[in-house]
Amino acid sequence: MSEQSITEATASIAWRRPTRESNAGRYDAPWDFTRPAKPLSRKRAAHRFPAAIHLRPARAREERALALQALQVIDEGASSRIGIAVGFLAGMAATAGALFATGSIHTPLAWWLVAGIGGLTLLALGALIGMLRQHSLAHEQLSQRALLYELRLAELDEQRRAALAADAAAERLRLAA
Repeated sequence: MSEQSITEATASIAWRRPTRESNAGRYDAPWDFTRPAKPLSRKRAAHRFPAAIHLRPARAREERALALQALQVIDEGASSRIGIAVGFLAGMAATAGALFATGSIHTPLAWWLVAGIGGLTLLALGALIGMLRQHSLAHEQLSQRALLYELRLAELDEQRRAALAADAAAERLRLAA
């Protein structure tokens, strides 16, 4: 990996670095992440992401991979739940449309059906908004965690390059003397 590609990689993620006034520094505390349970399973797995400052390159790569994998699992789970909620909303709209299209809206029972459909639609919309907010929060936390490990890897790579350059300079001085 060339010096220019490292600079480009760090520059592409540098805009997300916290400011000096931020409480959430680059090297934050460990963070527990509870993976969502699989369907028909009560078991929820937990993983503790370590603080990025203490990690060696191999462990930082491993933790970054785990964060990206968890991000993918969360995205897939959220897309299926959101799809179910949208399908339910579409079914409610189709049912209301069928009541209006058939002209059976003029019966007293139909008014109760329309009121029930409206109430269920509001509940489904509330659930959909809650799912979207929860997914957005989890997505942001995991992407920030992956970013911290990416920054740590870039920092370790810069340190390694500086040490190699210092060793090469010392070797040149030793050979020149």
